[in-house]
Amino acid sequence: MQTIEGARLLIKCGGGEKPPLQRYLVENLVRQGVEADRVTVCGLWSDQSHLDFYHQVDIALDTFPFNGGVATLEGLWMGVPIISRVGQQTVTRTGLSILHQLGLQALALETDEQFVKMAAVLASDWTSLAKMRAEMRARHAGQFAL
Repeated sequence: MQTIEGARLLIKCGGGEKPPLQRYLVENLVRQGVEADRVTVCGLWSDQSHLDFYHQVDIALDTFPFNGGVATLEGLWMGVPIISRVGQQTVTRTGLSILHQLGLQALALETDEQFVKMAAVLASDWTSLAKMRAEMRARHAGQFAL
C-alpha cells in the first residue's frame, strides 16, 4: 500500500459489515501508514453476488497462516491472480499447491518481504497483470473443475 500510489485494499471478512470491526481494521492500517480512504471493509454477504466482488479486485492476497482453498480457486476462476505466503505447515501451503497446478508457483512466496515485493511488482506492471488475468480462467479450467 505504501509502495503503489493509489492502491486500494478491499477486506471481505466475517463481521466486516459491522462498524466496530471496520473501525478496528482501518485504524490498524492507518497506524501502519495507510490512508483510511484507501481501505474498504465489507462483510461476507451482501446484496452483491460473492463472485461479483472479484470484479473490483486486480490482485488477491491470500490469508496467512491459514491459506484460502475455495476462495483461492474462486478468485483464480474470476481471473484474479492470488499472491500466497507459504509456510511449513500444511495450512500454509494450500496456496502454493493450487498455484503450482496452474504454473503460477512464482506467486507463492516464502518470506513476508518477498510477498510484499511481489504484490508491488505485479501491481505496477499493468501489461503483465492484464495478460495474466486474461489467461487465468483457461489455466484454471484446464486443471480444476468448479
